[in-house]
Amino acid sequence: MVKDAEAHAEEDRQKREEVETRNAADSSTYAAEKLLKDNEDKVPDDLKEEVNANIQAVRDALKGEDMAAVTTAVAALQASVQKVGEIVYSQSGDSTPPEPPGADGDSEGTVEGEYREV
Repeated sequence: MVKDAEAHAEEDRQKREEVETRNAADSSTYAAEKLLKDNEDKVPDDLKEEVNANIQAVRDALKGEDMAAVTTAVAALQASVQKVGEIVYSQSGDSTPPEPPGADGDSEGTVEGEYREV
């Protein structure tokens, strides 16, 4: 039984990597669709078409067995999504990130407390 497990360890590892790659690709397509839907008024039509084409390329690659094709398609999708992110961020009007509560010295965001060991 141990010998069988050792004999199939590499096969199991490859199968696990394939499943993880497919799941990551599927998640990437979902996230890209959501990003476009949430910001459709901010994204130019040509970039929307590029992202949608890359989403379709990932889905087509997922139908096959070539994990290199899936990885390549996901990389292209991520590059397109990054462009969308840059456009959305630049149109937000504020280039500085918001300060966390309490960062300006007031204690409104900070909770003080006492404790004792029992």
